[in-house]
Amino acid sequence: MADIVRLAKSGSNWTSNELVSYNIVIQEQDEDQFFDGPLPKYAGPLGFIEHEDRVLGLDAPSLALIKRLDLAMKILEGEESAVVDFAVELLRVMGYERDATIVRTWKTIRLLMCGHLVLTKTDVCLMDISSQILLILQEDKSHINPSDPEAQLR
Repeated sequence: MADIVRLAKSGSNWTSNELVSYNIVIQEQDEDQFFDGPLPKYAGPLGFIEHEDRVLGLDAPSLALIKRLDLAMKILEGEESAVVDFAVELLRVMGYERDATIVRTWKTIRLLMCGHLVLTKTDVCLMDISSQILLILQEDKSHINPSDPEAQLR
């Protein structure tokens, strides 16, 4: 392990070699293990969960969420996916954006990696009013580089 060269590079360029060199282990867990108990009951917009290709009679937040979900499931070549749009809308309708928090996209984060200052960008993050990042959402981009999906989890 001491002979492995660690270089500062974008996470999208990571392979299983970086996982080994940084001693990162992927461990599968079910939701009870990961969240230390069951998830709370769904409290989002009424009608969203029951959606089955019908949009008549849905409230505006449910309809906006469904439209963004439909777009997020389509990958068009040469175009950014709509996953970020869906994630932002989902966080908002689920009540994560409050008086003391804000949902941000493409927030730049400065990190010290291998003795070098590197910049990275979140896809989506939730921040508090002091600009502290509380939650980061990163799109699974394995459809772009399907050769090493575990390294995308970094």
